[in-house]
Amino acid sequence: MVGAAGTRGAVIISVGDELLSGRTVDTNSHWLQQQLGRRGLRVDAVHVVHDAPDAISSALDAAPSGAVVILTGGLGPTADDLTLAAVADWAGAPMRVDPDVEAHLRRRAEKRNYPWGPNLRKQTLHPQGTRTLINPLGTAPAVYGELAGRYVIVLPGVPSEMKSLWPLVEVQLDAAGRLGPEGPSLLRRTVGLSEPELSRRTEAMREAHPDLLWSWWLTRWGVDVQASVDPRSGDGSIPDEIGDALDRGLAGHVYADTLTDLHMVLQRELLERKLTMTAAESCTGGMINAALSELPGSSAVYRGGIVAYENSVKTSLLDVPPDLLDAHGAVSREVALAMA
Repeated sequence: MVGAAGTRGAVIISVGDELLSGRTVDTNSHWLQQQLGRRGLRVDAVHVVHDAPDAISSALDAAPSGAVVILTGGLGPTADDLTLAAVADWAGAPMRVDPDVEAHLRRRAEKRNYPWGPNLRKQTLHPQGTRTLINPLGTAPAVYGELAGRYVIVLPGVPSEMKSLWPLVEVQLDAAGRLGPEGPSLLRRTVGLSEPELSRRTEAMREAHPDLLWSWWLTRWGVDVQASVDPRSGDGSIPDEIGDALDRGLAGHVYADTLTDLHMVLQRELLERKLTMTAAESCTGGMINAALSELPGSSAVYRGGIVAYENSVKTSLLDVPPDLLDAHGAVSREVALAMA
């Protein structure tokens, strides 16, 4: 996949045993794919690998020459944090101390009354030929530069730290000519549709406009669909009829055309209409009530709710008739209506 400035696409490598054991979900890759796609750099592959030098080297070898390779995780101060050393060995680049990072970490340690030692010194090292970016939230800096014919970026695995460093990384990618301009795009956020159903409803539009980049993905609330102009194809715009056609094809299921979450839309609508809301839940275990109450200003529209998981709670607190539960079961439209 040829990307901006004639470079190849991007490869993401997420490092961490916890990602493969199921202890931690790899949200970093998903977020990075969105950031890169927004700037016209398509992700060709995502690898999730163990904290092991051979696994990291194999993933780096699999990245094509000229690719942007982003690694996250394994930059901590402990012995099992091996990412940078593995990258340096793979590239045949000796590790060097960055004096600016060392000065920053010494000041940070002194301020927190933390002893300076081998663990922190380890985080001052980076492969020769790369540069560093100071981490505003943690101790591990970002590392970037040309290594073995790839443009390599190494970021902390902690999502908040990775995201705080990304704007600085994006500046370097821009300067290196690795990113394209942000192209026009059109978004529809939907609820109540499966991915296959959304694909079916947009098939005719996608076939009529193959020049656009089409994508859809699962969210907390449903499925998003986006049409984008490929920034590598030059100037372009999205025809007005695309938005109209999407609205017709997805009628009754679209809740936003910007990156606004469903509960934010609901709260805004309730405020405008001077209404309040509550929820009686069973199998969702309080998720609806939690979403309603997590936004600033939610007390103006949200009064409280009941989580009636067991049938006796449905009958005692929500007055659901026992014979209704016997006839239809707890997971049924009839019982949901009675709870409401």
